[in-house]
Amino acid sequence: MKTIKYTSVLVTIIISFQVCFAQNIREPNIIVIYVDDLGWTDTSVQMIQGDDNTRSDFYETPNLERLAANGLVFSQAYSASPVCTPSRTSFQFGKSPARLQNTTVYDILAITRNKRCQGEISVHERIKKNNPDYITAHFGKWGCDVRREPGYDVDDGNTNNIDGDWKVRNEVRHPDDDPKAIFSLTERTNKFITERVQNKEPFYIQLSHYAPHVQNYARPETVEKYKNKRGKKSSSYDYDHPNPNRNGWMPNYAGMVDDLDAGLGILLDHLEKLDIADNTYIIFTSDNGGGFRGNAPLSGGKASLWEGGIRVPTVVTGPGVKQGYCSIPVASWDWYATINEITGGKQLEKDYDGGSLLDIFKKGDKGKVKRGTQEIIFHYPWYGGTMPASAIVDGNYKVLVNLQTYESRLFDVVADPGENNDLSFEMVEKKSKLLNRLNDYLKEVDAEKIEDMFQVRLDELAKRIEFHREKGNNQMMINEQRQFDHISKARENKSWRK
Repeated sequence: MKTIKYTSVLVTIIISFQVCFAQNIREPNIIVIYVDDLGWTDTSVQMIQGDDNTRSDFYETPNLERLAANGLVFSQAYSASPVCTPSRTSFQFGKSPARLQNTTVYDILAITRNKRCQGEISVHERIKKNNPDYITAHFGKWGCDVRREPGYDVDDGNTNNIDGDWKVRNEVRHPDDDPKAIFSLTERTNKFITERVQNKEPFYIQLSHYAPHVQNYARPETVEKYKNKRGKKSSSYDYDHPNPNRNGWMPNYAGMVDDLDAGLGILLDHLEKLDIADNTYIIFTSDNGGGFRGNAPLSGGKASLWEGGIRVPTVVTGPGVKQGYCSIPVASWDWYATINEITGGKQLEKDYDGGSLLDIFKKGDKGKVKRGTQEIIFHYPWYGGTMPASAIVDGNYKVLVNLQTYESRLFDVVADPGENNDLSFEMVEKKSKLLNRLNDYLKEVDAEKIEDMFQVRLDELAKRIEFHREKGNNQMMINEQRQFDHISKARENKSWRK
């Protein structure tokens, strides 16, 4: 009887210890490192395991390599949009730009319709709703044209690109040792983290870097490092071009990427110093594809729905995250649903487009995305890039639609990332199915149409031109007329060029 009694007591002690231990486990911290215009192959990390063509031999990002070695690299991760504003808005609210009716930069049609996301729940609001203990912060570029302030516990306000180019809005440049505010943003982030650890508070941070968006500048010593370097991503063209805006472009851009990586290293070191790295999720991603350089082997770039405009470098580390690579397509609105689940939230309502990636974090390619539909749908009805377009991705396959001609093409973006081989006539049924799904979705969400969007934009510009003419603001009138003419001319261009 004594043996049974002692065993019972021991079991009670063990259970009590387990309960006590569980109560002392802190909620995981979350850091989103959201960079600007970083191309899929603009880092030294292979985006596809074993494929050296999916990394740069020119840009050096050892700290991102360090992050990738300890986490999961997403080979087919997509931004919500090929440009910043709708992509950042989608990230904040967990829905596609088409559903939010916010599809371009400075979307005048969305403003006219009063579609400014006023009733939407931002990611930090969702976190606070799930667990009020979390302290939230947003440092750096906000870039959401939604007519509302960020509203985090700590944030920089409604900032945009200019805040990364200048210390303040009176054209005072950031100092040479803090280009694009990379290091001051990192320092503020580290200070915020230290305070949270001291107070034993879980935290969510969106470190939204201004780099590597133009204007291009970096620390002088970092630029020097790349002046005599050559690789697949560089040529003498970039150094000796007669246009002063192009001359020296490459070392400055490479330096900016290098400085960005150095900031990442400072952050990673700080997490290790505080002994919280194992309990902190880090999501590193970009708001859209590469800007003004080639994105080979992908086609196209920023402001287009070719792969180069929307496929972005993405790495995740954190508690239980599998080391290696994941080839499952994911979209930036999935991060909202993922963060919701990490912070204890229930399954989201049906009008959210994203799905949690936690199962993928744990299992890689064997995991499942908890998304209502596996297809990923893009909508960019704007002439700012190669053409107004919509697209749908389902596994390996992607249908791209020219919204001017309504001509469509089907690609296997895994076997053919350059989107050179149209499979429309080989896979008629597959293409038809995806087109139907795309069209049904755009109708369901009442997506913006190019005809409405551009008529509203041209009407607005016509009013501005007349206003400046009456006021005698000749230069402003000329600038607005140029925009009017550009848009009018763009509407005539029905090209599929990349």
